Amino acid sequence: MSANPSRPLHEITISTSDKPKLLCKLTSLLSEIGLNIQEAHAFSTSDGYSLDVFVVNGWPYEETEKLRNVLAMEIPRVEEIPWSQDSQPLSSKELEKKKFQEIVPLSVSVADVWEIDVKLLKFEYRICGGSYGDLYKGTFCTQDVAIKALKDEYLNENVQREFAQEVYIMRKVRHKNVVQFIGACTRPPNLCIVTEFMAGGSVYDFLHNQRGHFDVPTILKIGIHVSKGMNYLHENNIIHRDLKSANLLMDENGIVKVSDFGVARVQNKSGVMTAETGTYRWMAPEVIEHRPYNHKADVFSFGIVLWELLTWKLPYANLTPLQAAIGVVQKGLRPPIPKHTHPDIVRLLEQCWQQDPSLRPEFSEIIKILLNLSNMLPYANLTPLQAAIGVVQKGLRPPIPKHTHPDIVRLLEQCWQQDPSLRPEFSEIIKILLNLSNMVNIISIQIFLCISRNPHSTLNKNDTSHPAIEKRSKVRVRGVYIDPFSNELVDLDGV
Repeated sequence: MSANPSRPLHEITISTSDKPKLLCKLTSLLSEIGLNIQEAHAFSTSDGYSLDVFVVNGWPYEETEKLRNVLAMEIPRVEEIPWSQDSQPLSSKELEKKKFQEIVPLSVSVADVWEIDVKLLKFEYRICGGSYGDLYKGTFCTQDVAIKALKDEYLNENVQREFAQEVYIMRKVRHKNVVQFIGACTRPPNLCIVTEFMAGGSVYDFLHNQRGHFDVPTILKIGIHVSKGMNYLHENNIIHRDLKSANLLMDENGIVKVSDFGVARVQNKSGVMTAETGTYRWMAPEVIEHRPYNHKADVFSFGIVLWELLTWKLPYANLTPLQAAIGVVQKGLRPPIPKHTHPDIVRLLEQCWQQDPSLRPEFSEIIKILLNLSNMLPYANLTPLQAAIGVVQKGLRPPIPKHTHPDIVRLLEQCWQQDPSLRPEFSEIIKILLNLSNMVNIISIQIFLCISRNPHSTLNKNDTSHPAIEKRSKVRVRGVYIDPFSNELVDLDGV
């Protein structure tokens, strides 16, 4: 139990054997002894224990020791004394009423700061629906919003717990690549989560329903956006647990954001959780097998999403979700990587899909890889429209690397002439490139000569009859080249 001198709060941590409705019972107990619950965090371990953390006020600091003694006396009652409410038979009406009262308690601060009166929401049209709720486009105080409304006929204990968990997590996160939480209606039967409206829809809908596709720069941009959002969540110990293209939303400016925290969880201090949810086609093998897992499960799912972006296909489209899950776990099944995929992307996918979670990269590493690839593209820092305007109005051209061969520089400048009549014919381009290709063959000879100057070299550098020496004497090579073996710069004039 700890106190923060700047605020009249106590933190109470209770560890006990896990029992049905334990959190509700502990919440009632704390209220009975005069404590106001500000936050509640509940964790369950795979071996049957529960860890519940409460942030409360209501007792002065000078009576902290007294509070500790009261808790020590009262908490054992939770395990030893049956709940009188549960021991009484209930009528059908009482059962229906009880169903709505068993929501996992939201913190007081949630209700105070984020509570939205459902009367202030205007439901315009239904976007999509699921088993337990519907998603609507609507408005809140003239602002366009998305409203996730739970169906009251399906408000069982698990659904309500997920609702409370989603509100708890979403109110804590603030990142440009995570869908912005606006508020929630937490008074049954109107349970709603209100977020910013993402006009671009989901990545899944664009790829698989609209039959759209993304070009390479956009794929890298989406990958970077998702990685930044996920890296932020992981830095805050939040595991998404259901990362997939349907949960990636696009706004009108092309910004992609991570959404849907209905099954997300705060990672416990050991970093290990037990599996209980997700979507098979995107799910990591350890989650499918219901083995302990950590945040690296999200990295596996990201790899599947990245493959989706590259191929525009549904993962394991020829298999049922269950068949795909069995293949992933038992046979190491992974989606086939397209033949002409960039080698760095191939390596990234293979790393994300490692069977051993510890071998998968962190999202901070993934961001660096994707940024490096993105920076290699023309106009990497501009949108396609900005690049087009720059090319037309300002004569914008991609920057030519410093050590590019002069003949290549001249060829690029000729091809990029604003006046089409000044651009070369392809017959001329062929001659230029063939000439350069013949010169590149000499690079290996130059490297060979460099080695010959090494006293340990087996080549006698004074042997002018050697074909390499003889050929070098007949050819004048100008400029700086890239050694194709080491990828290092070689100054041939200095050889």
